[in-house]
Amino acid sequence: MRLSFVWFKGLSSRFALLLAFLVVYPGGMPAAQKKSADLQTDARPAAAVEKSSAKQRAEAYYHFSLARNFEESGDFLKAVDEYKKAIQQDPQSSSLYIELANAYLRHRQLNNAIREAENAVRVDPESLEAHRLLGSIYYNIVRNEDTGRAPASSEYLKKAIQEYEKICTLDASDTNSLVVLSLLYRYDGQSDKAVETAKRLLDKAPSSEAGLANLAQIYSEQGNTQEAINVFKKALEVNPNSPRILEQLAIAYDQIKDYKSTIQAYRQAIALDEDSLELRKGLAQALLDDKQDAEAEKEFLKILEADPDEGLAYFRLAQIYRNRREFDKALANYNKANSILVGSLEISFHIATLYEELGKYEKAEERFQQLLKLTEKPAGNYSASEKQNRGAFLTHAGYVSQQLEKYPQAIAYFTELKTMNPENATRAESYIIDTYRAAKQLDKALAASESAVKAHPEDKDLKLLHADVLSESGKPAQAIELLQKMLSGTDDDAKIYSAMIQVYQRDKKFKEAEKTLLTAEKFFKNKEAFHFMLGSMYERQKDYEKAEKTFKKVIELNPKHAAALNYLGYMLADRGVRLEESLDLIKKAVDLDPNNGAYLDSLGWVYFKLNRVDEAETYLKKALDRVRKDPTIHEHLGDVYYRKGQYVEARAAWELSLANSQDEEETRKVQKKIEELKVKLASLEKK
Repeated sequence: MRLSFVWFKGLSSRFALLLAFLVVYPGGMPAAQKKSADLQTDARPAAAVEKSSAKQRAEAYYHFSLARNFEESGDFLKAVDEYKKAIQQDPQSSSLYIELANAYLRHRQLNNAIREAENAVRVDPESLEAHRLLGSIYYNIVRNEDTGRAPASSEYLKKAIQEYEKICTLDASDTNSLVVLSLLYRYDGQSDKAVETAKRLLDKAPSSEAGLANLAQIYSEQGNTQEAINVFKKALEVNPNSPRILEQLAIAYDQIKDYKSTIQAYRQAIALDEDSLELRKGLAQALLDDKQDAEAEKEFLKILEADPDEGLAYFRLAQIYRNRREFDKALANYNKANSILVGSLEISFHIATLYEELGKYEKAEERFQQLLKLTEKPAGNYSASEKQNRGAFLTHAGYVSQQLEKYPQAIAYFTELKTMNPENATRAESYIIDTYRAAKQLDKALAASESAVKAHPEDKDLKLLHADVLSESGKPAQAIELLQKMLSGTDDDAKIYSAMIQVYQRDKKFKEAEKTLLTAEKFFKNKEAFHFMLGSMYERQKDYEKAEKTFKKVIELNPKHAAALNYLGYMLADRGVRLEESLDLIKKAVDLDPNNGAYLDSLGWVYFKLNRVDEAETYLKKALDRVRKDPTIHEHLGDVYYRKGQYVEARAAWELSLANSQDEEETRKVQKKIEELKVKLASLEKK
């Protein structure tokens, strides 16, 4: 017995309910109903009027027969009139009310059917057939409501439970009704009664697939997933070829994140029902969760072969291709999913973040603005989930605006983030501070950080940010003082010492930075982070031998430490030594993080050192797509242009480097390049 409206997809909900009644009628269709469905007249009408006197029976039989004939000929109104006349002759006949109720059901008049079924129960409270009919109607109403709202909110749920309790009392052998009663108890939140009823069923029918599956589902809903799995396994012992039980077992395994078992159960189910797209969808998702992307891709492609309009499959494929960094294919599949699942905020959000990841900030901005417009509520009455979504949109929109140097717009987004939800306040304030820093408005950044710390004196991250802004504003002593006061002798001190080291390095006090780091080593549980910082300090002090050994130690601890691979590779490239080794290291870093602007700059720089200037230009431009105001990248691109003899472009790039530089030494170096270029250009003009 399938307890689902899946078969009636596409029909009106009322018609689906009526069809479902015919399919799901517990215990099978009553004899009277089967006869009326065939619109035949035989001994059944006589039984329907057996309670009346001989004359009344004859009259009732006559009107009943006319009703059946009128209904067969398509004159339903006359048929109803004759049914009612039959009931007038024998008003205590429960079966006549049942016949009229069934007629109303066949003609989709649900309220009238309910009324007559209730009359059948009223005139004969012990009529099993009447209770079955009324219970089935109530049950299917509950099932229909379950698609749109919680069934427990329906008055019909209580009525259905009452009817099925009576049915199971009148016929203790009716296992189908026990299944339904257990389901109804589940809907009503009476899990103990649901379990007890399911066990009663299994005592009578140990191999009942519906009973075992229902009991397992109850355990799953209670959070007792392992017990649910045990019941599903028992169900498979008696029904080894049931795709339905295998599917439920797979879902249970998925709940405990046992993806290997989930996959196995789905594969077994598909072997029994190869045409089920739902099973294949479950398998594809389980493979994706188990990080078997290649196998998941195969399944999603099979789904699309069977149903080219399955939008979710395109969406999942897009995620697979994005993880592989096949960005063009990812975008194509996102767009296909978006054209099918029109209005999906999730898909639109992923498209926007992909543009952001690729450094296509103008396109990303357009997408995030659309999302914000779609989700805007002028009164600000957002639900918890709406606040969460809008918060993500505002955060990304603000970041993209930063990259596009639209700083007032970024501030506006982050300010809305702050005011929309108090939980976002500290995060939004840190974004606002960083925006002022990006805009080189250090006075505003400092004022904002001071205000934020006063408003949230217990927030350590804001204090760390305030110290960094103090340092950047030329107040390193105040920054160190603040950080020292934060030390507590706990593991949290690692972040504080890291901030102190950054302050010392910005102030070019490398010995103090090294001393601080070595003193704090015991607080760094992450040894990769400790050695990376140590290597960075050695490099800043131009102790390249120690720096190289230290970065290699990081890579030894973690061969996929992209930052260490990049730092070591760039250090070699910048000095013009072991360039092939440098290229290999930086390529590994870029493979691990292909959209990192710093790594792309390193790759362009090593190509420049190898005199592969066209490749150098390509990767430096990619780096600028992602980090548009980085002075080092502009300087490197200027060097490339200079070597190619594109002096106008070289000068423009170097001037952009100067405009964004905050390091005096670097500024002097670039300024010298510009002055030398001016001399060269003047010399060329004389010639």
